[in-house]
Amino acid sequence: MQHTSPQVPHPQAEQNARAYDRIAHCYDGVYTSVLTHAGNAVLARWIERHLGPVDEKELLDMGCGTGLLPEILRVHPDRYVGLDPSVGMLDRARGKFPHLRLVQAYQEDTGFEDASFDSVASLFGVFSYSPEPERVVAEIGRVLKPGGKYLVMALGSRFCRNPKMECCNRHGVTSVFTCWSKSKLKRMFSTLGPCKAFSFSFAPGSTMLHPLLTRTGLRLESALLGPVLGGLFRYQIVTGVRS
Repeated sequence: MQHTSPQVPHPQAEQNARAYDRIAHCYDGVYTSVLTHAGNAVLARWIERHLGPVDEKELLDMGCGTGLLPEILRVHPDRYVGLDPSVGMLDRARGKFPHLRLVQAYQEDTGFEDASFDSVASLFGVFSYSPEPERVVAEIGRVLKPGGKYLVMALGSRFCRNPKMECCNRHGVTSVFTCWSKSKLKRMFSTLGPCKAFSFSFAPGSTMLHPLLTRTGLRLESALLGPVLGGLFRYQIVTGVRS
């Protein structure tokens, strides 16, 4: 997979990248609890349920940060690419995974050729930090092969109700993000082909449902719970197939 230098990023995207540079040294320390690890185990099962075995596919980890995905799932060093705009976060990832390909670039313009990947994963709200979400959706569609699959997590309403939940804000560093509803996220990604969206909350202390979620990996369908519990959800997740 060839990679070219991306275009000059949007100023807000650059601002967010520099914000994560400033907290990269302490980022992993925020997520060390037993409940966090249990939630990550649930997420790992979801990723493979929707994308299939990731070590068998050309996978773009869009917004890889310090390397969560290769921590929770086995990836193939010749098929995995981690991408992030934050040099600081990538430095941390390289320290843990020196054998993996990690690229500094933005989700709006990854710099990869058309139809380079079988799968794209974007975890823990990376999508919400883009000032140009339409460009991100188009970029995911562009770099995916026909029939390729994606899983994207966006920040849900709880982050806007309580901005201090967001990692940069916890450390007094300003970042700009957008909270998404399930319906709006689904409309955005429907341009790529068939997709489905649902709400989920599995971060420590997020809701009274958390112990049940981490024990069973229960999938909360918004069609059933969203109208009643929508304000509780931290994340909106969309999955789909590129037509």
